[in-house]
Amino acid sequence: MMTGGAGAEQNVTAEEKSIVEKVWPEVLKQRQKEYVSYEPKTFKAQVVAGMNYFVKVMAKTASGEECFVLKIYKPLPHMGSDLQLSGIKESSASDAIEHF
Repeated sequence: MMTGGAGAEQNVTAEEKSIVEKVWPEVLKQRQKEYVSYEPKTFKAQVVAGMNYFVKVMAKTASGEECFVLKIYKPLPHMGSDLQLSGIKESSASDAIEHF
């Protein structure tokens, strides 16, 4: 993967699931919703001064299911910063993950 370019969409691993878990409280705060459950499905990664993760998540509410993509920034270790939720974009299960 080249710097600045996003890689191919792939299934999430334990690493991406852990990243989503760490920013999930901020997702709930921004979306102002309660979810019964959520499942990260696929992701793309983009090398920057750190890493941007674009993770597609399927989330269940009491009344249905939603799909959205989380943009999560993981700084380089020497920067001493935490993960940052940089954005949330509505999606569907069949949509390809796009950079935003």
